[in-house]
Amino acid sequence: MNANAIIRASAPFFQKYVLSPGMPAKCPLAMMLLGLCFTAPLLANEVLRIESQAAEYSAQIYIQEEEKGSVPEKEKENDQKRKKLGIGETVILTLVSDKPQLIGDPSQIEWTIEEGENLASFQEEDNSVIQTLVIRNDLSQGGDITVKAVTEEGREAKITLSAIVPEGISAKHLRKSYDRNHPDFNKRGVIYFDLPKDGDQEMAGASAVLELTFLPTSVNFRNVHIIERDKGCVPSPAEGSLAAPHDPNPAPVPLDNKNRLSDNIGSKKLISELRFYDLPQTYKWLCDWNINVDGKDVKTIQTVEQHFFYDWIDVVNEIATTTVSKFNCSVSRSTEKNNKHVFINQSK
Repeated sequence: MNANAIIRASAPFFQKYVLSPGMPAKCPLAMMLLGLCFTAPLLANEVLRIESQAAEYSAQIYIQEEEKGSVPEKEKENDQKRKKLGIGETVILTLVSDKPQLIGDPSQIEWTIEEGENLASFQEEDNSVIQTLVIRNDLSQGGDITVKAVTEEGREAKITLSAIVPEGISAKHLRKSYDRNHPDFNKRGVIYFDLPKDGDQEMAGASAVLELTFLPTSVNFRNVHIIERDKGCVPSPAEGSLAAPHDPNPAPVPLDNKNRLSDNIGSKKLISELRFYDLPQTYKWLCDWNINVDGKDVKTIQTVEQHFFYDWIDVVNEIATTTVSKFNCSVSRSTEKNNKHVFINQSK
């Protein structure tokens, strides 16, 4: 019996004993019973609740596994109960009760999105104790999502989740090895295969592969695609300038389960060509990092600069040095004998 039915059935009793001026002694008992009638449905609702389980662990769990080798199962279990979800994530919602009879016929349960209808949708419309919610991956702004489940007798439960969009990017030089048993696991600094190698004295230039992490890592963005857009070169390429146009990857790239992708930085110039330029010279590229869905950019996460620097160490012997930097990472290399790339991660 729901709250309205209880009140209707009790109306004659309260008309006689509560509203009758001739029965004051019975009022306290009647008022107590009246209160119970109103609170009984509320007490029933207290044992109805919606539990959530994210389909994926957050990026932080996968990062911890990479760094430590394993993560306690309890910590992973708690991670899936998180209420903050990245765009593109899927979460399983389950209506549960300490008193299963309160749920009634599972096929009569009605699920609705009370708040944040523009942020998420149900994967299927079938009525059941279990419902699958998918956070849209084309959002430019997050927000709260309140989901309500109502049983056939009108009992209800609610849960509020938060949709999170990428809000920034952190960068490190790529690990030399991702095998935790390899001696280079904790060493960072990898050059791009198509640019000058250590020891090259005829080609100036330097390169690095960066490991970009899209924040926050407390959620998972593996269903998000990212594209880098060129925003111009400063100064503009001109005669006598080493500045060159930027040609980033034209295809969107999906993030992995650690919210990561790699980015290549670098530059090269033959020593025989450098002698025709006045050094030192600097220039920079402006780059937007955008969320891309079906070929359309929906949000710029961050605008960054990639800086280039060329100079002579020894102009007579034509020994040059090059530094390239992006985010908080830089790489340098000279053309001296036995030269090597120098990788630096600078604190922000």
